[in-house]
Amino acid sequence: MKIGIIFAGYNNFKYASTSIIPWILYKKMYPNNIFIAAVSVPFKEYEGKDIKPDPTTDYLMNLANENFIDICFDQPKFIKESEARNMPLFYLLDKNVDYVMIVDSDELYSLENIANIIKYISENDLEAFQINFKNYILDGKTYLDGFSPFRIFKTNIHDGIDSFYWDNDIRYRNGKTNNQLIYADIPKEVAYIKHMTWLNENGKEKVEYHLKHFGACSYKWNEDKMELEIDWEYYDRMGYPRPILNKQ
Repeated sequence: MKIGIIFAGYNNFKYASTSIIPWILYKKMYPNNIFIAAVSVPFKEYEGKDIKPDPTTDYLMNLANENFIDICFDQPKFIKESEARNMPLFYLLDKNVDYVMIVDSDELYSLENIANIIKYISENDLEAFQINFKNYILDGKTYLDGFSPFRIFKTNIHDGIDSFYWDNDIRYRNGKTNNQLIYADIPKEVAYIKHMTWLNENGKEKVEYHLKHFGACSYKWNEDKMELEIDWEYYDRMGYPRPILNKQ
């Protein structure tokens, strides 16, 4: 079974430099079974903003140049999120992988997580899989449960994968999309992934991005305290249940 990893990260060196290492180690153990295609470009919502790039892109490009990963795309800049992911997707499809898997640079997998996930996939021949994330927020000691997005997609079904059509949502050539697939939620006891997501250290930029991309955001930035806050009014306004905050 061949698995293609779509690794996306930009201006996130603190976590990108950590999160990709287990995948490189696993690829070293199974060089014919794992392909890693990275993309590191700013999305279109950042065009015109004064953003100083950190070492993430150079780091990923160097990994590709030294053959630790298969390829890294750093051009073109300021494209849609789906367009950015399509570049590594199309590369991996040309490698005839059996599954493609989305891995963002703020998702911290261990070698054990990777091995457990691949074993679970091999034992459950389904069309797609969701992964449970332990979402660390705010101070990095608080986390949310209950987030399990689609992350793994089988390639040789429904006439093949066409593209990402929105952010990380997949469409097949026969028109089927994520929620029309036969899928499973990989249990937490198999893999429960640390996700360094809505944190004070990156909160201001993420809020600005979400407001521009989606027109709304469940977080807000407190300029006086210089820290991220949950926007409880957002949940009330949308009719969503308020999230339960857990402490590490």
